[in-house]
Amino acid sequence: GEEELPSGAMVAFVDTSHLCDSPGATLRNLLFFLACQNGKLRYRRSGGDSQAQSQSPSQVNILCLREEKLGRFSVARSTCLRDVNLPTIACTSDGEGILSVKPDAYSVVGWEHNARGALGPRSIKLSSMLDPKQRAESAVDLNLKLMRWRALPSLRVDAVSSSKCLLLGAGTLGCAVARVLQGWGCRKITFVDSGDVAFSNPVRQSLFEFEDCLDGGKPKAAAAAEALVRIFPGADASGVKLSIPMPGYPVKDCPEAQQGVLDSVNQLDQLVQDHDIVFLLTDTRESRWLPTVQSLAHGKIAVSVALGFDTFLVMRHGYRMNSSSVTERLGCYFCSDVSAPTDSSKNRTLDQQCTVVRPGLAFIA
Repeated sequence: GEEELPSGAMVAFVDTSHLCDSPGATLRNLLFFLACQNGKLRYRRSGGDSQAQSQSPSQVNILCLREEKLGRFSVARSTCLRDVNLPTIACTSDGEGILSVKPDAYSVVGWEHNARGALGPRSIKLSSMLDPKQRAESAVDLNLKLMRWRALPSLRVDAVSSSKCLLLGAGTLGCAVARVLQGWGCRKITFVDSGDVAFSNPVRQSLFEFEDCLDGGKPKAAAAAEALVRIFPGADASGVKLSIPMPGYPVKDCPEAQQGVLDSVNQLDQLVQDHDIVFLLTDTRESRWLPTVQSLAHGKIAVSVALGFDTFLVMRHGYRMNSSSVTERLGCYFCSDVSAPTDSSKNRTLDQQCTVVRPGLAFIA
C-alpha cells in the first residue's frame, strides 16, 4: 500500500551558491514545491523499491550539492540542512500536473517597487558584460578617456569619435591614416578609391590580405572598409569605388564619357557634404584639386598627406574651425602653384609615381 514520505527524508539539489554556510535562492523554490506536493512525491528506501507517499512530510533533510568541477561534486563544499520544517500549503491540480495555489497561501519575496510604484522583479541587462561587441566598444571608449585623464584634459573625445571622415585613396596612405583614426575612436570612415587590390599591395597596405588579391582583386575601398569592421565591429565603415575627375586628363568627346565625369563630380560633391573632415591621400597632385575646391566650397576641413619621391607634406587647409570668414581661410595645397595642375605622372618612372619605394614614411603619415 501507499506510505507517506517519512520525516527526516533526504532531498538533494544542486546548489549554485559559493558560500558553504548559505544555500542559494533556488532552495526557497524547492521547499515551496515540496510543500505543495500533497500525495505526489515518491521516495526510495535504501536498498528498496520506489514507494508512493500519501501526504507531504513535515520535516526533511536538505543536501546541498556543490560542484567542484564540471560534473563532479565536492564533498568538502557540500552541506546538509537537517530537520527543515515544511508548512502545509493547500493547492489543487488540473490533472495534467499543473498546480494552482491560492494567492493568500504564500508571500512573494525579492520584488521591489519599480518607477511606477508597483511591485515587480528587478532586471539587469548583462549585454554590456557578455556581448563581445559591446565590450570592445567600452574598451575603445576607455582608451579615449585615458588620453583625456592626464595627457590632455581639454581633449573633446566626443567630438573626435563622432567626426565623419572621408578618405580619398585607400592605398598605403589611406590604410595608415584609417588605422590611426580608429585609434582615436573615429567610428564613421568612408573610403573612396577606383582601384583593385593587387599582389604588391598587402605587404605595404595594412588593411589588405593575400585573399583580397585573388580573382582579379577586390575593390580597394570595399576591402579596406571590411577590414576596419573586422578589426573593430563597432566601426561604421563603407567603401565607394569612384574615379576622381582630374585637370589635365582630357575627357572623350562622347556624351557617355562626359556624363560619367559629371556624375563622378556630383557623387564626390555629395560625399564631401556628408562628412566633416576630408583626407586627401591620393597618388597625384591633380587628383587632389577637385576635392580641395569642394571642401572649401562647403566649409569642410581638408587634410592633405602628400608623399612624393623626395618630399613629404602634411597640411590642413580649408577654413578655420568655427569660422567662415574669408580672412580666416587657411593655406591651400595649390596656393603657391604658378601653373595649373596637369598630368604629373606622365613623364615619370614607376618608382617616382608610387609609394612603393617609401614604405616606411607612409606609416607615420
